[in-house]
Formats: sequence, C-alpha cells, structure tokens
Amino acid sequence: MKARFDQKAFTLIEVIITIIVAAVMGVVIYTYMGTILTRSAEPVMMVKDLAEAVEVVEEITMMYEDYLGGDYSWAEFKTAVNGVIDSGTDQVNDVSGDLATSYEVIQVVITRNDHSVSTLFAE
Repeated sequence: MKARFDQKAFTLIEVIITIIVAAVMGVVIYTYMGTILTRSAEPVMMVKDLAEAVEVVEEITMMYEDYLGGDYSWAEFKTAVNGVIDSGTDQVNDVSGDLATSYEVIQVVITRNDHSVSTLFAE
C-alpha cells in the first residue's frame, strides 16, 4: 500500500517567508506614508499664514483710502498703522530718504512665519 501525503497546512518556511515579506512591505509603506502624512498640513498652514498677512495689508489699505479721502491726517494714518501691525514680526520703514522727495513714503512689511507681504504708502 502506498502512503499518501496530503499537504493541508503551511510549512514553517512558508510562514517565515510570508512574515518577512509582509514586514518589508510594511516598512516601505510606513516610510512613504509617514512623511506624506506629517507634511500634509504644511500647504494649509502656508495658505493660512499668507491669508493673515494679506488681511492685515487690506485693513491698512482701507485706512490709507480713508487718509486719501480726508478722514485721517498723515500722522493719524501712521499711528493707526502702528496700532494694527504686530510689533514683534511686522515692520514700518520710512523709505522717503531713498527717494529724495519732499513727501514721506513708508513701507509696510507684514510677516507671518515664512511669508511676507510688502507695500508702500505715500503722503
């Protein structure tokens, strides 16, 4: 009589190879997806920072339009600008000396993290 061997289970070698292949695939996927997931919020934060800077510049521009309409004097406009900006990161520079003119020109630089928005206002 002939002995019959029916294989109904996995051998130990097959199980070990399967575990090793799964582990290598897991490491590759984790490495790839880990950097994607951790850096996926950066574009959103960049847009948020830029939007905040533009919002401040728009507010200052509206005050400048009020100055042009006669609602503010130049000194009041400059004081209002200094009240709106963040003194820790933003700047107001007098650049009229560079232009050799009889009127004053200020440069306003609004910075939020790595993004800056700059504009000039003339008296």
